[in-house]
Order: sequence, then C-alpha cells, then structure tokens
Amino acid sequence: MKVKSYEKIVMIKILIIGILVLELIFFCLLYLHKEFNYKKISGIVVKDNVMVLVLSNEERKLLYKNSNLIMNDKLKRFTILEDNGVFIKKGNKKYYEIIIKVKFDKKYKANDSIDINLKDSKYRTIEMFKLIWKGVK
Repeated sequence: MKVKSYEKIVMIKILIIGILVLELIFFCLLYLHKEFNYKKISGIVVKDNVMVLVLSNEERKLLYKNSNLIMNDKLKRFTILEDNGVFIKKGNKKYYEIIIKVKFDKKYKANDSIDINLKDSKYRTIEMFKLIWKGVK
C-alpha cells in the first residue's frame, strides 16, 4: 500500500523540534540581553555649557559614578566643576548643589530648566518582563 503525504510524520517532528530550538534561543537571548535603567534629574542653566543640579545623596553618588549623561536623546560627556556640599536640609534628607559643565544647545538661556538622564542600573530583559507581569510598585 502507498503511504500518503499526510501520513508522513517526519516533517511534523522536524517542525516541532525546530520550534522548540527557536524558543530555546529566544529565551536565552532574553536572559543574556541587558538594558539600562535611567534616573531623570532636572537642572538649571547658569550660563553657556554650565548648569546647576540640586541632588539627594543617592543621586549625587549616581552622578559621580557616571561620566556620561543623556540630554535631548543624545549622549553627552560632562565634568563636575564644583561640589558645594550640603545646600538644603529637609527633615533627615540632605540636598547637594553640584555645578557641571556639559555642552548643550544654544537655545537654552540662563535660568532654563533641562532634564537629564543618568544610567542607574542594568536589568536583564527577562527581569523587565517579570516586573511588568507583577506590576511596578
């Protein structure tokens, strides 16, 4: 008797094994790939390429840990000109005044506010999915 094409299960087994291999590769990529978490900080322009930041202790440590920041979706290098120490005390929290030099657009004048982003920590992509699944608190 002749075997019909729909009775051949070799092709089905190959497809199932191929799909399992692709899923395994997909989950390995999710586990190995890492993305940065960013912290948003506001600053005030003092003059050309100089801005003032008022930061908490954690944000200050983060600023010292980084050498680059993201401003207007562009990666910029900055240098710390002055750290004036404790600027304001509110309850148990201390806020520090730090003056940095970073090249930004000429459209910003004195007393304009600029938002900058600093790299905070790395998360695996699979951990991000877990956070989204549980709900961010």
